[in-house]
Amino acid sequence: MKISDVAIHHKTTVFTMVVAVVLVGLVSYIQLPREAEPDVQIPIITVTTTYRGVAPKDMENLVTIPIEKRLKGLDDLEEVRSTTMEGRSSITVEFVSGVDIDVARQKVRDKVEEARGDIPEEADDPVLGEVNVSEFPIMSIALYPVQTVSHLAQTNRTLAGVMSRIPGANPEPFRELAARCEDLSRRSGDISLVRLKKLAEDLEDRLTPIQGVLNVTVVGGLEREIQILYDPVRLASYRFPVTDLLQLVERENVNVSGGTMESADTSYQVRVEGEFTDPTKIQSLAIGFRGGKPIYLTDVARIVDGFRDRTQYSRFRGQNGGSGRENVTILVQKRAGENIVFIADEVKKKLAEATDLWRQGVDYTIAMDRSEDIRMMVADLENNIFSGFILVVVVVLLFMGLRNSLFVAVAIPLSMLITFALLTAFGITLNMVVLFALILALGMLVDNAIVIVENIYRHMQEGMDRVEAAIVATREVAWPVTTSTLTTVVAFSTLLFWPGIPGQFMGYLPRTVILVLLSSLFVALVMNPVFCATFMSLKKRHRTGEGVHDGPMARAYGKILNVVLANRGLTVLLGLSALVSMGVAFGRWGAGVEFFPDSEPNRCQVNIKAPEGTCLDATDAIAREIESRLTVVPDIDYVSTSVGIQGTGGGFFGGGLGENVAQVSVEFVDREERTQSATETLQQVRDAVQGIVGAVIDVEKERHGPPTGKAVEIELNGEDVRQMGAILPSIYQRIRTVPGLVDLKDDLVLSRPERRFEVNRTRAWLTGMWTDWVAQLIKMYVRGIKVGEYREGEDQYDI
Repeated sequence: MKISDVAIHHKTTVFTMVVAVVLVGLVSYIQLPREAEPDVQIPIITVTTTYRGVAPKDMENLVTIPIEKRLKGLDDLEEVRSTTMEGRSSITVEFVSGVDIDVARQKVRDKVEEARGDIPEEADDPVLGEVNVSEFPIMSIALYPVQTVSHLAQTNRTLAGVMSRIPGANPEPFRELAARCEDLSRRSGDISLVRLKKLAEDLEDRLTPIQGVLNVTVVGGLEREIQILYDPVRLASYRFPVTDLLQLVERENVNVSGGTMESADTSYQVRVEGEFTDPTKIQSLAIGFRGGKPIYLTDVARIVDGFRDRTQYSRFRGQNGGSGRENVTILVQKRAGENIVFIADEVKKKLAEATDLWRQGVDYTIAMDRSEDIRMMVADLENNIFSGFILVVVVVLLFMGLRNSLFVAVAIPLSMLITFALLTAFGITLNMVVLFALILALGMLVDNAIVIVENIYRHMQEGMDRVEAAIVATREVAWPVTTSTLTTVVAFSTLLFWPGIPGQFMGYLPRTVILVLLSSLFVALVMNPVFCATFMSLKKRHRTGEGVHDGPMARAYGKILNVVLANRGLTVLLGLSALVSMGVAFGRWGAGVEFFPDSEPNRCQVNIKAPEGTCLDATDAIAREIESRLTVVPDIDYVSTSVGIQGTGGGFFGGGLGENVAQVSVEFVDREERTQSATETLQQVRDAVQGIVGAVIDVEKERHGPPTGKAVEIELNGEDVRQMGAILPSIYQRIRTVPGLVDLKDDLVLSRPERRFEVNRTRAWLTGMWTDWVAQLIKMYVRGIKVGEYREGEDQYDI
């Protein structure tokens, strides 16, 4: 082949190329960003609108339907799905695969802006979001107060009292330990959720500047709120309308720019600064006059610098920290294409340096670190490359000697280094799919090199010198080797046309395998002939000048080949029979077909969904019961609980919101520390949560692979929700006995308990009231109404 002849006649250039490949490949490998999943553009845009305190039916009529009507006219639209709950509307807009996500997002934004005039002004502005796998949190850090010290003090005091009543027992060690714990507790202080969240926000500021970090989010804790708690009796005695009270704070809490004012030689900026700088100043507002005397807000209300009503609980319980008390969680997201391993190392370094925080009675646990899986896969790849190199040398050494075996084995690192350089050039990160493809292709790297090197070796046995043998032997097998490689390339290239999101996700596998195979072909046709033409030598027993001596394996193969060629028809028939037999055997006894291989999970989630209308504390009681039951399950590292909000473990596109949902995330111990398989632990978790009444509970193990949703989903469509609900039991009855089916559930929500008020319009009108006034009054009593914001530095809090 021409390229091989040119390479052999320009050895210096090829050796220079080898050095360049080594240097560039190593640099590329070191700098290749490590990611958990490939950066996949999912053509889905979400539109979320919040309107606090509004019932689901009203949310659907006032917010969801007006926006849906605008969105249904978009081009390239696959489907529009919506979920409406109390105070929240969530619309998912899915486009056909291949649509430019930036263009799709702009189209959705334009339609939402058109619909903004159709929804109530009191509703928050719709928020657009998109789903990007690479931007999912890579680390979860649980912060919790070290309050077990005070608990230990009390425990040791109790033990000291017990020991003092036992004859001959010495209670002093327990008293001494109790005193030490009390001293430590006093120095650490009482870490409340408020203080804990403040420390978490301080840590957020330290982690955000890390290179490659997209966002750091603090979840949990208490949210500050300035509350005006008025006395309705006193307000009525002054005959002061509630509606005027609502407008008072809004009108007073303003900063207004009045423009500029010029004097003889100076220009002044004119501003009216009316925003509150201290919550206590709100109570000094005058609300009116009665009997010639001013009435102040403090006469009818009191100002409380407090917290919002709780909408969620979060707890952490681990082997080495956390006692099941409430905690605050820090979620770290990375930018697409950044190195997850580098970011994780920098985050851990910052955590170790934050000793000033940990001395304040706070500790932390890294509850989730997705970089560990990538570290393990990279280590496996490096181990496989090294092991493959050694095994190839050992096997070929038996037939062609040490030096010649190195010519074959060197194809592994050189092909990999070329592949790393190509991955960098094409902007492909080192993610789980790419790593899998590299390991998959590792065994195919030496095929071409073995054919080339062995043929050169054979010609040298027949008396040719190194250069002539390299040229002739490579010409003989170059096209067969190339054709063989291209057939494999073509087989994998068909996967490039895999449609949809799974196709984008898994498309990195054929791309990587094709790059590896082409790299190995280049090494076999260009570099291996040059190595052989320069350094190849014959083993001493082959320097006889009597031609090639076949070994016992070659002679046995020759005899088999003679028999096969003498019975060609029978051979073909036996081959076809074996093919049909294997197909029948697989269909009868095979394990079946699935989209992504099952594997040992490292974690699982217990999803809890109580009936609509269940209060937060009732849902929390169910979650606590599950936590207590899991304490007897072995091989559990920690348990993290979220009540009132269900995390992404419950579904790829996010979980549910509401006081009736919760999620208990269970992390298993490291594989080398497990006393049983993770599958057994998962089954024990399922058994532990059986029999708990008051909620639908399912256990979902960790999922791998591209986002595909549940394995099987059945969708019911209809005009009457109640009629669909009546059909559900019969569907459950038909499919519940399907073998292998677990966690059968639905997302039907028929209704939530309500108390409805019907306004007597005539009586309201006679007393000077309107229906919206009555509604505002009831809303104020039940939930409160936001009348402004109080700013303190960079933070702002609702009034």
